[in-house]
Amino acid sequence: MRGDLKEYDFSGEKVGIGALEIADFEDIKTTRVQILQEMEKTRAERQWTMVLLIITDVMKGDSKLLLVGERLHIVEKAFGKTAENQALYLENVMSRKKQIVPPLEKTFKEMKTKI
Repeated sequence: MRGDLKEYDFSGEKVGIGALEIADFEDIKTTRVQILQEMEKTRAERQWTMVLLIITDVMKGDSKLLLVGERLHIVEKAFGKTAENQALYLENVMSRKKQIVPPLEKTFKEMKTKI
């Protein structure tokens, strides 16, 4: 989990976002629970608001975004989807820098101004 994990500051909220590329989503079925536990452990240790892991199926060109932490409704709002089992399915999303971070940054900023 920590191999490709970057910290972001979204309007004062610390968020860790990791990325993992796989050939098939089936590859993580057996380790999903352990991945989520490791994500939560990392979040608690670093005192981040949340940790997200983008798991990209390079064959399909889609990603699953695993979520742990607080205020996860902001992630749901950013992508216009409801999380199921701590995950969002994102079609045609493969780039953390271009497709994940910008909508999160925008939504965190919007939510901050409403407080």
